[in-house]
Amino acid sequence: MREGKKIIVFLLFLFITLLVYNQNIDAKDIDLSEEAQMCLGCHGKNNIKANFQNNESVAAYVDAEKFKASVHNFLTCSGCHDDFSIDKHPERRFRSKEQFKVVSSLVCQRCHKYEQIIANPPY
Repeated sequence: MREGKKIIVFLLFLFITLLVYNQNIDAKDIDLSEEAQMCLGCHGKNNIKANFQNNESVAAYVDAEKFKASVHNFLTCSGCHDDFSIDKHPERRFRSKEQFKVVSSLVCQRCHKYEQIIANPPY
């Protein structure tokens, strides 16, 4: 019985250690991909916007610290923006903010259910 108690104490210690360690991981400790760092060269500026043909616009700013702290921090930018091309950027055009939202949500639906996207829209 003593051996069983030792195992339980060890497992409890291991569990608590892992729990504390995971809580101490800070967003600043996460390394973004080289691609994400390159994209943040522009998208990390507060005043950046995507402009649409009907004169609407949407903020194109990405907060690096919020991105690092998000569940998406392991992704590269082109992992979601797979139609991105350095040759067509920033000239790629959408007719309206609505068209942009529709196209963007289709990408999100690869991993997320439609209901999740509607409940927490990316734009």
